[in-house]
Parts: sequence; C-alpha cells; structure tokens
Amino acid sequence: MRILLKNCLLIDPEGKHHQLEADILIEEGRIIKIGHVDQLEHAEVLDVKGSVVMPGAMDLNTFSGEPGFEEKENLAKLNLAALQGGFSSICTRSDLFPAVDQAGQVSFLQKASAQSDIHIRPLGAISKGLKGESLSELYDMHLAGAVAFCDAKKAISNLKLISLAMQYVKSFGGKLLFFADEPMLSKGGQMNEGEVSIHLGMKGIPAIAEAMAVKRILDLALYNQVPVTFFGLSVGSAIDAIRQAKAKGQEVYAGAFVHHIYFNETKLSDFNSNYKLRPPLRAESDRLKLIEAIKDGTIDFLSADHCPENIENKQVEFDYAETGMIGLESALSASWTILKQHLSLDQFVALWSVNIRKVIEIDVPHIEEGLEAELSIFSPEHIFTFSKHHRKSLSDNTAYYGEAFTGKALGVVSNGKLSITTP
Repeated sequence: MRILLKNCLLIDPEGKHHQLEADILIEEGRIIKIGHVDQLEHAEVLDVKGSVVMPGAMDLNTFSGEPGFEEKENLAKLNLAALQGGFSSICTRSDLFPAVDQAGQVSFLQKASAQSDIHIRPLGAISKGLKGESLSELYDMHLAGAVAFCDAKKAISNLKLISLAMQYVKSFGGKLLFFADEPMLSKGGQMNEGEVSIHLGMKGIPAIAEAMAVKRILDLALYNQVPVTFFGLSVGSAIDAIRQAKAKGQEVYAGAFVHHIYFNETKLSDFNSNYKLRPPLRAESDRLKLIEAIKDGTIDFLSADHCPENIENKQVEFDYAETGMIGLESALSASWTILKQHLSLDQFVALWSVNIRKVIEIDVPHIEEGLEAELSIFSPEHIFTFSKHHRKSLSDNTAYYGEAFTGKALGVVSNGKLSITTP
C-alpha cells in the first residue's frame, strides 16, 4: 500500500529532518521519500497542512483487559482507542488474569495482538501473581518479548524482593518500573488527604505514602547500582526526591499521568466516581509542581493511564467504586491543552515519543528514508470538545466529556496502514 502525506511539518527532536516541511511517501510500511512528491495514482493521500508529523506516540501504562477482563476492554477495542488518541505503540500492564508473570502470557499477548494496527508491547510482572512474595520468571519473559517489568499499581512492600529484582535484571539489562505507594498508609483511602477530604468527610490518602516509597526505592537502586523508573507520580514531595537524586547523578526516570496535570482534588466535591483515581487527584499545589517538573525535565514522560472499568464498578456509591478512567483517546489533547503555554512542540513530542522509548531502551521511530513508518499526526491548533463521539474504548468511564481541548490527533501511520481519527 502507498501512503502519501502532503505538506508535513516534521517534529523529530533527535532526527535528521527535524522541523523540515516536506511530503512523506510510504510504501509497504517504509518511508521511501521525504521531500516534494507529486500526486500519485494508487496512493492513499492525506494533506496534513497545519499539523505536525512526529515519531509515533507511545503509552507506558495501558490496561488491555484481555485476557481475563474482556468485559472492561479487549485488544480489538484497545487498538481503536489508541489510534483515536494518536498512539502508534502501547505497553500493556501485567495485572491481567492470569497475571503476566511467565513467558507463556507474554507470548499470548504478542500472538493475540499480531494483527493490530499498532505496536503492542507487554510488560511482565516483577512478582508472581503480583503478590510481592517471590520473583516472576523475569529472564524468560525478557526472552519472550517483555519490554520491562512492573507490578502495575500494586506496590511492592517487600524491600528484599525489590533489591533481589534489581540485582537479577542487572545481569541481562532488564528494566524495572515502580508504582510508588506505602500500602499501610494509603489503605482504605478514597481521595487525597487534606482540607478537601476533611470537608467531604472521606478518608484520605496521604502524600507521604508516595514520597516514602520513592525514597526507599531510590536508596535501593543506588545501593544496587541500577537505573530505576517511577510512573504515575502525583505529589510535590516525591518530585523533590526525584529531582535531588537526578542532581546527584543517579540514573532515575519519572513519569506522570495526564489527569494529574489536568484536574485537582476539588473535582471530587460532587462525588463523581469518574474522578476516583489511583493515585488520587491531588492538591492544586501538587498539580502545579508536576507541571514545573515537566518543564525542568524532572518528569521524563507522560502516560494516559488508560484504566477501563465497566458500569457496574463505577456507577455505585463512591466508597465502593473502582479507581481509574479511560485515557488513550484524550491524553495527547488534554496534555497539550495544559502544556502548550509551558512547552515547545519539540518538548511535547519528546515527552510522548522519545523519552519513554529511551527509558526501556527500544528504538525511537525517527522520520527517515528507509525506516519503518511509525508516525502520529497532530494538529496543535485544532480546538474541539471531547465527547462520546470520540470514545472507542469498550468502557465509558471518563471525566473528560465536555472538556474543550486545544490540539487533536488526526491520524496514525503504523504497521503499513494509515488510520484517520474521528473528527
């Protein structure tokens, strides 16, 4: 199949054609020419004037649902949700049923997603059954194609197990990702601990639960002389610890979820369970500190935190509702809406397309002749209101309906196919 993208502005911060205005010709999934290309017969042509073409956006923390929770999400719907949001690649979480804790589960996900329009890369569990008691088959999963290891949002309290995992992956270059939480401090909490939780009469989750976990894992990583990555950071005190570690030369990477830079804890005042998240929405001061951390490079990457839940688990009393919201369809738009006044397009593309691949050491899909075409098309000036019309996920749990966004994904080129998003 031939694909011709006309009037592109290439944003590829570390590529040889960065900020070039050109056409891109793609044949059989590879970039054949970058430059002026006349209109061709038997080609799918898209004029993207006014938009940018960037290396395909990637998400680190995506709940696939399949296998085990297909009533919430399945790989076919996940594929559509990712394309609608402008993602060419996603990493699927390990907390499936059964948990992705051995090579067989990694192989299943790869085979089940082989026909997807996007690249689906499995994350393996650090501990067997995500119980935090014994190590999973890390090396076997690495050989089977797991790109990194993480116990999803189940924090590991067993420090000896964390240290052992660090020592073990060091032998083959495996990457560990950590969700920072101290479960005994956050247990039973419904929202961020603070004035709002007191006013609403809800048990809070203290910021120190995240900050303590970050500091302990940083110390273990330094002791074992391994790089470490945190995802879903939400409080300023944890960010401060990361910033200090980086300043001392420690190899540490950090990520945040889009909703933590878009919303704050006051959204829970009407007990809408779509705002019930993990980690919880924090104070406005924390939200602003996250944005500052993105600006100064303390936060290396963002994630949609796509967390589908069926209606039976969300439209219940707030105390009993599950945490999470879907996010793939809205993440690029929501994050650019907030960050456009703080970041250049170069920095924005680095957050979504470059840095996370560097963290887990997979190749960045640069926009160059001869390379595979893995591209996202993004219109930074496009203003629209996000609605059910844009949802492709099997689940409907989002707090973004009705939000006015600036910036929209227009399409994705991946696996030899051009996919155009819903207007």
